[in-house]
Amino acid sequence: MNCPVGSHGSVLNSLDPAVHELYDALYQQQNTLDAKWQEFRKLYMHSEERGQLLHRTADYFFGLLKMVLWQDVLLHTAKLIDSEATGGKANLTVRRLPSAVSDPALSSRLASLVQTAKSKCAVAREWRHKQLAHLDLNLSLGTAGTTLTEVDPSIIEDGLASIRAILSELDPTVGLGEPWVSQYGDAERLVRYLEHGVEYEEERRRSRRSRST
Repeated sequence: MNCPVGSHGSVLNSLDPAVHELYDALYQQQNTLDAKWQEFRKLYMHSEERGQLLHRTADYFFGLLKMVLWQDVLLHTAKLIDSEATGGKANLTVRRLPSAVSDPALSSRLASLVQTAKSKCAVAREWRHKQLAHLDLNLSLGTAGTTLTEVDPSIIEDGLASIRAILSELDPTVGLGEPWVSQYGDAERLVRYLEHGVEYEEERRRSRRSRST
């Protein structure tokens, strides 16, 4: 599912069509990554009451989904800040943008933002290398001294913001407006159905109790 491409800012409109093509592909990836993270937040970072609702209705499934979404956001983040090529094969990554533009000042600003993103997303790359794309043997066997950096939501937020900042240098509208995913039926709609289901189940129980007395 492709997300709508944002309206391009004046900086991007003045650049070579090849930069447009690269930007649009990165925009699709960045926007999809943001959408996945927002869905995670709606389900698992909303409130204690929502957590109890998920636990009550399908505890195992929502626990599994939490792990899958969390890991996928980390992996997707690592991909977007990946090196320009791996094993001789070209990668789609924000690291390509500084060399793609001909304006020296813009290229310098992009390069600085890329360096910031590399630092902010370092934990995601660590997880990709040791746990998500590969299984580090020593880590898997619990070898003493082998650990993974703990990840909390603020680290993910900072990483996503750093990637967004790179694209915003070309198009200031990046990150603005309503989440595009909501029109397709997002986590909020699922939660409403779960709430209705719980209410219906409780009403059925009350009805059975009243008939038995």
